[in-house]
Amino acid sequence: MERQALHFLVAAAMLGGIGHAQAQSPITVYSNDFETLNPGSPNCTPKGIGEGGNQVGGTFSTDFSTTENPISQILTADRICTKTAAPDSVYSDPDNPANKYAGGLLTNTIEGTLFSHLESISMVFDPQEKPTLNLSMQWSISNLDDGFIFDYWPTQPTTAYVHARYFIIPSGATFRLENDPGKPARVFINDSQASPFVTTDTPITRTSFAPADKFVLDWRTQNDSLDLAANGFTPTDTVGVVIHVSNENPAAPIYMAFDNLEVTATDEPATPGAPNITLGMAATSITTEQGAAFSGQVTNPGNATEVMLVIRNNNNDIVASTSAQIASDGRYSEQIAPLPAGSYQVTASLGSLTRTANFTVTAVNVPNPGAPENAAPVPSLSGHALALLGALMAAAAFMRRKQVKIRMH
Repeated sequence: MERQALHFLVAAAMLGGIGHAQAQSPITVYSNDFETLNPGSPNCTPKGIGEGGNQVGGTFSTDFSTTENPISQILTADRICTKTAAPDSVYSDPDNPANKYAGGLLTNTIEGTLFSHLESISMVFDPQEKPTLNLSMQWSISNLDDGFIFDYWPTQPTTAYVHARYFIIPSGATFRLENDPGKPARVFINDSQASPFVTTDTPITRTSFAPADKFVLDWRTQNDSLDLAANGFTPTDTVGVVIHVSNENPAAPIYMAFDNLEVTATDEPATPGAPNITLGMAATSITTEQGAAFSGQVTNPGNATEVMLVIRNNNNDIVASTSAQIASDGRYSEQIAPLPAGSYQVTASLGSLTRTANFTVTAVNVPNPGAPENAAPVPSLSGHALALLGALMAAAAFMRRKQVKIRMH
C-alpha cells in the first residue's frame, strides 16, 4: 500500500507539473509570412514592388489584411516581390530562396524634399486573456525601386530603427490612424487621440552596404515582450501596434523590408528587452556662436539614470564631456557651450552601448571693433575706370592750356 501510494503521489506530481507546463506554454495569436495574397491582389511588376507600388498608395494592407486580423497603413506601405515571385524583380532573398513577398516602409522626412513622408502600418491582436504578449518580426535595410530617380540606399554604413507603439484597445472600441505629415501617425481610440502604454525602438543594421547589395534582403529580428498585466490590461481588451522606421541620421531617408511576423501570448513573465540608445542632433552644421544640442531615446535602461556624452575633435582630443539625465519616458537632451571652428564627433554612452554623430562648427565673421558702426565701404575703381578717368583728366588739362593760349593772343 505504501508503495502504491508513493506511485500515486509521484504520478500526480508529474501530471501537475505537465499541467503547469501546458499552462505556461505560449499560444500563437497571429502568424503571417506574407506569402498568401488576398483574392484580387495585383500582380508583380518588373520593378519589383506590387503593381502600382507607392505611386498609387501602396498595396500592403489590401494584399494581406483580413477581417479577423485587420492591417491598416498610412501613406504608401508596399508589397515587395522577390525574384521567386517575379523573375525580373530586382529583389533577392538569399536566406529564404522560396520567399516571394515582403512588406516595405519608407521614411523620408527631409523638409522640402519631393514626396517627403513617413509611412506606418498597424495591426490588432487578441492576447486571449494572457498577461504577456511577445512579438517577433524580421527587418532588412533595403532600397526602394520605384521607377523614378530616387535612391534611398545609405551612402555609408548606418543603423536603422524600428519604432513600435503599443496601445490597449477596450472591447468594442474603434482603433484608427491619421496622417501627421512628417511625424509618426496619430492614433485614435473611439475618436480620442491615444498614447501608447509602451514604445520599443529596435536597432537594425546589415552585413554589407555595398551598392551591389541594395536589393539583397539581409534579415535582422525585432523581439518585443510586453507585460500587459502591469499596464491595466483586462481580459476583454486587445492590443494594437503601430510601426514606423527611421534612420539614425535624421537628415537621411531609409527604406526597410519586413517579413515573418509572429505574435504569441503566454502566462510567463515578460522578458525585458535589451538596452538600447539613440542619438540625434538638432543641427549638424552650426556656428561658433551656437552650442551643439544632442537628444535621443533610451529603452530598457535598467538601473542607468544618465547618458554620458563625450565630444572629440579631429585629433581625437576630448574637448567637452557632460551627462544627460534620462527622463521617465526614456528621452534625454543636453546642450553644450559653443566650440571653436572645426569638425567634431560626439559619442553617447549607456553602459557598453555607444552611438556616435559627426558635426561641424564654422566661424562667424566678426566686424572690426575699431571701425565705425555701419560705416559705408569706400568705393573703388576698376583698372578700366582708372584708365578712363586718367584720359578725361588729361583731356581737361589740354583744353585749359588751349584756352590760356587763346586769351594771350
